[in-house]
Amino acid sequence: MFPRSSRLRRSHDILTVFRRGSRRSHGPLTCYLFPTVKDGHRVAVIVDKKVSKLAVERNVVKRRIRAALKECTLPQGNLVVKAHTGSVDLSYQSIRDSLSSCLRVLSR
Repeated sequence: MFPRSSRLRRSHDILTVFRRGSRRSHGPLTCYLFPTVKDGHRVAVIVDKKVSKLAVERNVVKRRIRAALKECTLPQGNLVVKAHTGSVDLSYQSIRDSLSSCLRVLSR
């Protein structure tokens, strides 16, 4: 879990990232990045009910994404990671590879 100061919690902030940020998809993950002037980064992970009706499976996907994010070098700004259908079946390694690919392109 990221510290409270490193999380995007307000829906207004998340919508700003969706509307004004750049987007990159790789596999069943989409990353949105909105660069900010402030130092640091803030992160939100979104897993819809379209991914799975079971909360247990959605939470497993969220935990895998958060763990992979801790290993990746995060770019400066607000980052939203959204999982799509099929991400429940992915292993941790493939989630980490998809995230690193997305973040590599977004941080240019």
